[in-house]
Order: sequence, then C-alpha cells, then structure tokens
Amino acid sequence: MTNTFYFDLVDNLYEGVYFVDKNQVITTWNKRAEAITGYKRDEVVGSQCSDNILRHLDKFNNEICISGCPLHQTLTDGKLREAELFLHHKDGHRVPVKIRISPMYDENNTICGASEIFFDLSKTLDIITLYSNTTSIDLRDTLTGLGNSLMLEMYYNKVKTSIDLDGLMYGYILCDIDDLNTINTIHGKDFGTKCIEIVAKNLKNLIREFDIAFRIDGGTFIVIVENITFDELEFISERIRFFTEKSWMSAYDSSIFYFSLSAGACMVSKHATQEETHNCATALLRQSKAKGKNTITCSK
Repeated sequence: MTNTFYFDLVDNLYEGVYFVDKNQVITTWNKRAEAITGYKRDEVVGSQCSDNILRHLDKFNNEICISGCPLHQTLTDGKLREAELFLHHKDGHRVPVKIRISPMYDENNTICGASEIFFDLSKTLDIITLYSNTTSIDLRDTLTGLGNSLMLEMYYNKVKTSIDLDGLMYGYILCDIDDLNTINTIHGKDFGTKCIEIVAKNLKNLIREFDIAFRIDGGTFIVIVENITFDELEFISERIRFFTEKSWMSAYDSSIFYFSLSAGACMVSKHATQEETHNCATALLRQSKAKGKNTITCSK
C-alpha cells in the first residue's frame, strides 16, 4: 500500500496524532490534532514539539517539557508511555488530554522517531443544560457559555440543601482577571474579551464534572466545587491561577501576551447565605489583589 493510503488513514482517525523524528521535529499532524489544538498542519510541521506549541502541563502544574518530556524519554529508551496532561490550545486555554507515546523504528530496528496519540478529555456533563431543561429562563452567560448570575442563585440553593441533607462540603472560589481595564485600554476590548474567553475555557476544562463555573461580570468568575476538603480547595484555586499564568496568546504585533488572575476562596458555611459567602470570598480576593495580584487567598 502507498504512503498516501497510510497518511489518509492517520488523517481520518478520531484521535489526534502526530509523528516526530529523532530530533523531536514534527513530521506529521493529522486533522483531529488540528481540531483539538487549534494549530493547523502547516503551523507545526517542521517545528519541535516544545517550540511554544503544546507545552504540556501535568496535574501537579509541572511543565513536562522542562521537568521530563515523555516523548524525549521514549526516543531514548523505546518504552511505551501514557499520561493525562493539559496541552496549550492556540486560542490560549488549556485542554485536558490523555496521551499515548510509542517509538518508531527504521529497517535496522533503530529508533528513528515516535508517535503521540492524544484523546480529548474535555468533560461532557453539562449541569447548566440540566437546569435549563426545567425552566424557560436563560441561565447561560452569552459570551462564555458558563452559568450566569441567575444560574448561580439557583445552584446555591441546591448547595444549601445538599449541605443540610447530605453533609457535603462545598468550596466557593471568586476569581478576577488582573488589570482587565488596563488590558482593554492598551490592547482594545476585543483583546480583553479573548482573555475572558481563555479563563472561561480553562475553568470548563480544569474543574470536575460535578463542579460548576459562572461568569458574573466582566472578568469576574465564580467556581463552586462539591464534596471537597479545605486542602483540595486550595489546590484547585492554585491550579486555576497557575493555568491562567501559563496560558498565552499572540498580540497584534505577534509578540506573546501573558496575563493573570487573582482569587479568593472559602468553604461554604452551613448557615451562610449566598451573599454572605460571596462577601467572604470578596474580602479574600481583595487580599490577593493587595498582595500584588496573581495570587490566591483561601480561608476555612
């Protein structure tokens, strides 16, 4: 069979696939890889995988291109490897994927490259849709697709009931993009909107299936996390901050643009109203801003 046949076969797989040579230069990039990452084939073929393209992060916030690239390890020892990671999408946000790396051999049985297959692990459960099916009221933020303030009010009532009946612990995270007004002034409102969209997509991909994120105003977001300890709340809050810090997009002058957010997070008290919980998180967020921004502050 011809090389064209095999190329067409790879190009039509449901999984993202790319091949690298022994120098980690990308030689093949299929259509599904384009769809998952946002990068077109001609943007990546000929580049090294670490050239500000995918820049994988693991669940502990490590940049594996720096701390121990599994692709490089497979090229060295020929071992198969699997991992669940977060890759960088061209639009700036992070996408959860499961990767599988295999060595490739030449006719002399020498490692000449490697393949990486990656599966999109973005969650499919949509709590907002479940709630929307019970009412004619619009519960979704039009820009980001996250829950809006009405959805927040409805969901918080569910949280209170769950605490009372089941004894579950909930966390409340209030996030705000740092210096969004300055970004809008210097780069334009469209650029600020892209920052908002990046954070929203990161939140969708970082939180668990039974957690929920809301956008309530401008660059301000709320995340409610279910069945969680205080240590876990701190970890998730830090992950949101870190993944925002490690997201980037191209500015209009083709330079790389980074931005940050700050957060205040607290456990939901059994008898606290939504307003009281929000006021607690707001006070903690102000502390984060006062510390110099790009910071989280958590309280029990």
